[in-house]
Amino acid sequence: MMKVNKLVVSLIGGLVAIALNVSIWAQNSGALEEIVVTAQKRSESLQEVPISISVFSEDDIERLNISNTIDLVKNIPGMTGVTNVALPQAAAYFIRGIGQDESVSTLDPAVGTFVDGVFVSRQIANNSRLYDIESVEVLKGPQGTLYGRNTTGGAVRIITKKPTEQTEGFIDIAYGGYNTIEMSGKINFALTDKVFTKITTFYIDQGDGFLYNVTLNKDQWKRHATGARAQILYVPNDRTELLFTAEYSNDDTGGAVGANKLSACCGDDLFVVESGLANTWASTQLMALSMKATIEFDNFQMEFIAADRDLEHSFNNDYSDQPTPAYSIPNLSDHIQKSFELNFTGALDGANYPGIQWAAGASYYDDDNAVLFGDALFLFGGAVAGTFMRDLTNVTEARAVYADLSVDLGGGWGLTAGGRYTKDERKVNVEQFLDLNGVPWEARDQSNFMDRSGWLSTAAIGQPFDNATVEALGTKTTIDTSEFTSRVVLDFQYTDDIMFYASIADSFKGGGWASRVTAAADFKDLKPEFVDNF
Repeated sequence: MMKVNKLVVSLIGGLVAIALNVSIWAQNSGALEEIVVTAQKRSESLQEVPISISVFSEDDIERLNISNTIDLVKNIPGMTGVTNVALPQAAAYFIRGIGQDESVSTLDPAVGTFVDGVFVSRQIANNSRLYDIESVEVLKGPQGTLYGRNTTGGAVRIITKKPTEQTEGFIDIAYGGYNTIEMSGKINFALTDKVFTKITTFYIDQGDGFLYNVTLNKDQWKRHATGARAQILYVPNDRTELLFTAEYSNDDTGGAVGANKLSACCGDDLFVVESGLANTWASTQLMALSMKATIEFDNFQMEFIAADRDLEHSFNNDYSDQPTPAYSIPNLSDHIQKSFELNFTGALDGANYPGIQWAAGASYYDDDNAVLFGDALFLFGGAVAGTFMRDLTNVTEARAVYADLSVDLGGGWGLTAGGRYTKDERKVNVEQFLDLNGVPWEARDQSNFMDRSGWLSTAAIGQPFDNATVEALGTKTTIDTSEFTSRVVLDFQYTDDIMFYASIADSFKGGGWASRVTAAADFKDLKPEFVDNF
């Protein structure tokens, strides 16, 4: 009975949305402009896709002054999101209330981000810079059939512009608040009549910090970012395309500093910053390579995507809000992701197979994470009192196969059904140390971050914290999940611009570990999360 009630509420909401859309359409002189999306692995009119989607074209992104993925949430009903206060590259997205706000590598996102079909595994780098973009599609609700695990809330699909045969380019320069300069540029040209190339870059330099530190007498929390994307498109014939992409980005900020909430405010100051930790920073570097091959056959299309993403990330943030250093969180991590995906799509429109469209494929995914992070405590004017450092590695390997079928039933009715089988295997290795005599954390920076002189194994001081310890306490250090996800959709195309549909879909988010802890008893394994939507 509960399911029926939810379905009725969903249908009523859909009718209200349709009524509003018709009202807006009636006020315009012409019909709605056709928007083409590839949410179902094939090119279709948005009005014919039975999925709740928000779409942004290149013109929309420019008109709405959207710079990063996080800017999208202000324009999408049912979606919210925030960036990590210390890490502007990290965003926590929530769609219809489902999301994940922790960016540690032992937890996966609930809203999947895909760039040109490549899944972005780590939430610390999912706030993508949107430059030279063809479109962005935000799919709401579980997308476990077509996009797999970690899409319980939905999926954000970023499609970049491909090189063309045209010789063209641009340079944009902008100046803004906090003495900020932003530049972006593109050059596109043909190497031969079958090979086209494009290079796109961006540059951001913030001269004045968002915060003024009265203790250190300097601006803090400035941002400096650079990035480039190079693409080569090879078109040997009318049926084949090979797209090679290399992308690099480097994003640095001054890191987060504590604010004394008890200090009196005056004028337009919201709070007073008194941090005495001189070396705070946050840095993210990304190198991504991908190859997409698309081949058209007589009755179907094949697409193969191979990708490698290497992400390096470090920060040291002060959370003590005191003029004398008291507490900071240092972090250094390296994340290497490899993925392969094979997709087939086709349509059967003959007399024996009226209006049948299908998609099928398989994927392989490997994610290796090495993280060194901890909790640094200071006493006596900045001397280290004890820094609990966790040396953490976690690996995920996932394989999946899927199939999806859409049938035109006639009279405007359509039926879609599909499923995906996923095998997800992950393991973790953790060991906690105590830094007593090493380089004081207030004096460290990126150059001596890994100095381990003076580090003691916690086993040596009677506080063991490693895999054997947590396993003895009942924590699983391996999590294996085999899951079948599916969707069934019944739709009715009332007019060219109006569709009604009822949908049942599910997805799951991989399990993980609560690793941002200092005690072995708190290091717990977390079961996978499952979401059913109808």
